[in-house]
Amino acid sequence: TVFFHYNASTLINSVSVRESSSELKLFGYASGYFRKPSLVEGYYSTKNNSIGLGEDYFHVDFTKGELSLNRYYKNDWHGFYIRENSSDVLVVGYDCRHPKDRFDQIIEHLNKEGFGKE
Repeated sequence: TVFFHYNASTLINSVSVRESSSELKLFGYASGYFRKPSLVEGYYSTKNNSIGLGEDYFHVDFTKGELSLNRYYKNDWHGFYIRENSSDVLVVGYDCRHPKDRFDQIIEHLNKEGFGKE
């Protein structure tokens, strides 16, 4: 089991994501502040480009891994996770559900604050 926990702060317009798995010994972390304006309308990315999101898209570049998810229905997401070590590569396909959906609230805040306007 692998978990991805995200946290967004609307006070400082930042987002952080951490990966965790006791079975696979994963403890990655990525964070950043959103830039204004975004490069592509409807797609928001952090200044360091480590985290990107849109209404139906979520992408994170960890130090040794990458998570890419697309929403296909309400709280239903699918995508992949790739993690590289010195001698091997882990590739995982995901079909997952958000237990607490706050993703749309983050998008609404970014829209309201003008992050999508060029």
